[in-house]
Amino acid sequence: MERPGVEVKRQEQVQEKKERSGEDKVNDTAYCKVDACISHNRSSLERAASLWVTTYCFQAPSYENSSGSSLNRDLSDIRVLSNLDPAPLIVVSRALTITDFRENYYFGIMQSDNAISLPKANALNLFTRCPGLYCGRDLLPDGNWSDCSACPRGFRANASSICVPCDDEPMLYDWLYLGFMALLALVLHWFCIDMVAMRRNIPKEVIALHLSALFEVVAASLITLQLTDPIGTFEIRSCRATKLSDWYTLLHNPSPNYEETLHCTQEAVYPLYTMVFVFYALGTAIMLLIRPMIAKTCLPMQGKFSIYAALYFYPILALLHAVGSGLIYYSFPYITITLSVLSNAAHFSFKLNQSMKALLLSCVSDMKNAIVILGHWLFYGYGLMAAATFRGLGIHPAMLTLVPLPALFYILTAKFTDPQKLHIQ
Repeated sequence: MERPGVEVKRQEQVQEKKERSGEDKVNDTAYCKVDACISHNRSSLERAASLWVTTYCFQAPSYENSSGSSLNRDLSDIRVLSNLDPAPLIVVSRALTITDFRENYYFGIMQSDNAISLPKANALNLFTRCPGLYCGRDLLPDGNWSDCSACPRGFRANASSICVPCDDEPMLYDWLYLGFMALLALVLHWFCIDMVAMRRNIPKEVIALHLSALFEVVAASLITLQLTDPIGTFEIRSCRATKLSDWYTLLHNPSPNYEETLHCTQEAVYPLYTMVFVFYALGTAIMLLIRPMIAKTCLPMQGKFSIYAALYFYPILALLHAVGSGLIYYSFPYITITLSVLSNAAHFSFKLNQSMKALLLSCVSDMKNAIVILGHWLFYGYGLMAAATFRGLGIHPAMLTLVPLPALFYILTAKFTDPQKLHIQ
């Protein structure tokens, strides 16, 4: 039942508009239609607006305006589409085009003299959702919508199964993940160089190969960022990962009624998945261009084996990323911490003298040993920062005090693990 005040207001508005003439009569018709919705609640108004936009604005985007004689023709078309009599139609305050949709504009809906804003997502909620988690509809050039399928690259299906562009900025955790993938390749390079060099110290020839590996990884990372949309910048336009299945859309192709399978495989975490492959490819190419010359000059015999090793571990890393990228994304902080602790213990265990004094002196007297321990600390701190970010905790400076803990723990407890001091009762 309508409230008396609302009814009187509506009648006054209609009477005032009837006194107009000429072109204003067209607007009277439109506003009278709107007034028919005033007595309804806001949800009814939004449903009517959604019906108007979904059945008209995107089915007939060629209309340039909603004024003059064209408005009367448009309203008659909408009345047929909506099958409502009287049709609770809404007047859009300005022209709506395909560009408006692409740029995520809001629809201005006129309710008498007051305007409300209806987001694009609400205007599209009358579409039937596509089956599956990642199938969506894309807006075609002729203004129609495609069938349910995979969204184009750089797009992702929203809650209404509409393919919307990836406009999010990567979170800190995303940047830490990309950094982890780059650091993993760098550490493997350095490890392989040390293994083939077989030197107790760090001569300048080995340092040259280490610097070459560092340059290759940094250059590949920077070029990868430049090639990622938006091209030519160090920014990334991405779709955020919200759950593990976002990394494995291949496993979530729906089969409506257990009949034909809809293939909706896509990069739902754009561009975090493909960026790593591009980085590996660029890293391999830059290494093959630079490393052979440096290896031939510095280490003619052993240097080439570091190149062979990289030609093995790059494909292995790519395979691991293709299969386990989602698992790595959610677990790399703990992988970093675990590997740092294990490698730290392995490094100390190779020392012949396991006394506390000898281990402490080796940390400061041996340059190579000090650099290795410092690298362990850096990676351990990186893992702590990533874990804190993943858990939503703030990065507090007090966390830095935990960085030397694994090394100190090994040095302090090494005497208790000496097998020569074990006595069997």
